[in-house]
Amino acid sequence: MFPILVEIKRDQNQREVRILSDAGRILRPLLVVSNLLKIKGSKSDHKSFKSLLDNGVIELIGPEEEEDFKTAWSVQYLFGKEGKSSVKYTHCELDMSYLLGLSCSLVPFANHDHARRVLYQSQKHSSQAIGYSTTNPNIRVDALSHQLFYPQRPLFQTMASDCLGKPGYLGQSKVLPKSEFYNGQNAIVAVNVHLGYNQEDSLVMNRASLQRGMFRSEHIRSYKAEIENKESSDKRKKPEDIVNFGKIQSKIGRVDSLDEDGFPFVGANLQSGDIIIGRCADSGTDHSIKLKHTERGYVQKVVLSSNDEGKNFATVSLRQVRSPVLGDKFSSMHGQKGVLGFLESQENFPFTKQGIVPDIVINPHAFPSRQTPGQLLEAALGKGIACVGSLRNATPFSTSSVEAITNQLH
Repeated sequence: MFPILVEIKRDQNQREVRILSDAGRILRPLLVVSNLLKIKGSKSDHKSFKSLLDNGVIELIGPEEEEDFKTAWSVQYLFGKEGKSSVKYTHCELDMSYLLGLSCSLVPFANHDHARRVLYQSQKHSSQAIGYSTTNPNIRVDALSHQLFYPQRPLFQTMASDCLGKPGYLGQSKVLPKSEFYNGQNAIVAVNVHLGYNQEDSLVMNRASLQRGMFRSEHIRSYKAEIENKESSDKRKKPEDIVNFGKIQSKIGRVDSLDEDGFPFVGANLQSGDIIIGRCADSGTDHSIKLKHTERGYVQKVVLSSNDEGKNFATVSLRQVRSPVLGDKFSSMHGQKGVLGFLESQENFPFTKQGIVPDIVINPHAFPSRQTPGQLLEAALGKGIACVGSLRNATPFSTSSVEAITNQLH
């Protein structure tokens, strides 16, 4: 028996058998058609992924092996109209959306969009989006990080998004992923032309929605300085090489927010041009660290620590709360990127007969030119979910028809 991670390739043209076991290879799970009956013969009702692997029902396939297999898109392709298929498949996909990667399979109705837009979303926009990059931001000291104040889970579900959660969240038995796993928020979007400020891919936003906290985020930048251990240093240094920390008047910036140890107190309001870490050499040379020209904010934490090599260092984290301004870039989950072109007052926005005012107004000409009808289907499905209150599925290749989505709105 070979391990499940070993890949065996039989090349008839080269008359050789290649066995691949190196690390870093891409493997994906497929159902073995000849072993599907083992599922029915299993005594246990609960079948874990590992048990299916051990019984040979699921097999991890590499790119070399996949060339010799005939893979069906789903179980229904294994049976034709008369109950038998003319093609003898060897393997079958667990779900049709598993043809895509993790980022692509999170996009709702990805099979309705242009492939270039789905690649934009999965490669660029998903990595640039603001959410919670980590689950322990309070104890981390990153050089630069962005965090969204109120990340939200989408209204719909996909097969891949369900795998991100775990049972028991919010006291429910179903697998629901946490909101922190997602980037962005749910907004009320109107497809309309508004004063010409949303031509092509520009957006018009409701100023009152931004004042209520929509898309508000915090920008955290950390400044780091090494601290020399004078007790463990045996070499005699020159006066210009000995650096001391302290509140020393500097010619390059203001030191009003520094304590006597040269570090600002937690909660200090620093502006552009202030000194964030004060230090000076015995020779009188100023080695203070100054805020960058565009940086300002409140001191969140001051950390004194050491690394694995035994070097001591000090880190000061600066937090700045940011709200969307003109020129900020936004994008939907379908690669529909746009720039904020105008902030409109709520009383000047269109509204429905129920009095609902949109948060964002997008130009209708943005859909046919970028070939993203999937965003229209997502908007229609989201409106139906908001009105009815039931969870709906938007997994690529296996979702409801367009007629079923439109019928729920009537």
